[in-house]
Amino acid sequence: MVPGQRVLVVENVITTAGTVVEVFDLLASAGAAPAAVAALVVRRGSPFAWEDEVPLVALTRKDIPAFSPDDCPLCCQGTRLVSPGSKYLAETAR
Repeated sequence: MVPGQRVLVVENVITTAGTVVEVFDLLASAGAAPAAVAALVVRRGSPFAWEDEVPLVALTRKDIPAFSPDDCPLCCQGTRLVSPGSKYLAETAR
């Protein structure tokens, strides 16, 4: 990346947009900026705060709630959850 470069950020699934914001921070540290965000699925019905500045295009948007472990109904019942996401897999491979 070069300073002033505009970049398309692409995600498969966006739930909390934490990874998108991390990428925004990386772009800013390189002097680049997001031009737009594209995703296959957005698991949130309401817009993210950054959508006023950076457009988001998704194939589908579903309002699926995300819970912290303290608020998760299944966690409170003692149900063991499995997270097959790529961050989880990378952490367990170490």
